[in-house]
Amino acid sequence: RSSSHCREDVHAQARAEALEAAPGDLGLLIDDETEKKFKSLQKKLRDIGKLRGQEKLEKLQQEKLKLEPGLIEEIQAIRTKAAELVAERRAKMAAPKAVKVEKFAPAPRRALPDWQCNSCGASGKSGDLIGSDGALACPKCGDSNIQFNAPVAEEDEEEEDGGDAAPVKAKKHESTDLKTNRQKKPPPAVKKSDDTTAPTPESAKWQEVKDVLLSGDRGVDKSRMKKAIEVNQAKSGAPYDAFDSTLLKCAFLTRVELKLPPGVLSGEAFQLYFPGNLSENLLELILKENQLATVPPGIQQLQRIRSIDLSHNSIVALPDEDTWDAVSGSLELLDLSFNKLTSISPLAPLKKLSQLKVDANELTSLSGVSWKDLKQLAILSAVGNQLAEIPEAVAECAGSLEYLELSENKFTTVPTSVCDLKKLKTLNIAGNPIKDQKIVKASDKGIKDLKAYLSKIGGSKGKK
Repeated sequence: RSSSHCREDVHAQARAEALEAAPGDLGLLIDDETEKKFKSLQKKLRDIGKLRGQEKLEKLQQEKLKLEPGLIEEIQAIRTKAAELVAERRAKMAAPKAVKVEKFAPAPRRALPDWQCNSCGASGKSGDLIGSDGALACPKCGDSNIQFNAPVAEEDEEEEDGGDAAPVKAKKHESTDLKTNRQKKPPPAVKKSDDTTAPTPESAKWQEVKDVLLSGDRGVDKSRMKKAIEVNQAKSGAPYDAFDSTLLKCAFLTRVELKLPPGVLSGEAFQLYFPGNLSENLLELILKENQLATVPPGIQQLQRIRSIDLSHNSIVALPDEDTWDAVSGSLELLDLSFNKLTSISPLAPLKKLSQLKVDANELTSLSGVSWKDLKQLAILSAVGNQLAEIPEAVAECAGSLEYLELSENKFTTVPTSVCDLKKLKTLNIAGNPIKDQKIVKASDKGIKDLKAYLSKIGGSKGKK
């Protein structure tokens, strides 16, 4: 019935290594099933380790010992995969070096509105706001979610006699709600099977995370669960000085907006594990004003993402084309304004964009915008860069482009191909050193007058 067990424990070292902790949160790095499998394999291995210490084993126990090499191999395979993912994420976390670009002189002066509404996009001067001090609101939509811009000191400019190039006087432009009809509709409810690894309110460190987990009677009534979370805690202090990883386990969320103390979203707790379980259902991601130096590596895992806002950070370079290709099937809105980008070339795979904002960067060209493939692009904003020209290829967006914001750049003329933009409602070229002042005057009157003049000079050149 039993037999002596006196053989040497040849797997002792390998077993000890296999029973070490995983090199990271497997549930967030890979998936919950892998994490459960890893724990189950380790439990079986610990049981075998206990058998090794017994003098006599029954036949079934001896059969268990034969499973040990296979268990060790499976555990190490999972460990290796996790270690590779961690190494890959850490490599991408390293801030890429921006390409040095020789700046034009003088540098463009960025004329910014006193305020901008984060809800409807309207902007203007302080006097335009409604309400009283401490309770100011947008005059257009009435929302109090207002972002105030620091005033820019105006420099005295010397007028050069006899010069044929004169910067256009900047004019006020109030943006409109440019969301597509699809984006204005609430996201559909996502049906999801019961998950035994779902996070609990008790595991959350941030109150905002606790609240979404408590909603819908702690997830029992999924129709009443909160699908969006906003954490606006820019000041340092516990518990917001460390990232709450429980957030990444809230697979039901469709909208995430985070504004945290400097460095929190740059740390490994976020960069290594984002998006975790958010990957399947997240539609809108807002990470503006977080002093990020790089785009989070995990963005490419967002399977349904429609809108990404990374504005007002310190991003110097974008991840490679593979990252953007992974989200190209769903991404419609991308805001990279107020960063330190010198190139947007990696964005070439994005072909479903309806809105692209790259204001206040250090761009000298719009290389990376796939004009001929962007059949839905309605707005392109590149205010306050160093663009030397408006590309002729802009005409490829004739069937969709409505708003083209290119003020405060360095181009000296406007191509006649602009006439082909049938749906264009606004072309803002204020603050550029346009040589032909008739273009400036026509632009001030409106898009129809500008197109008429460009068509006229285009025809004249053709005759010559």
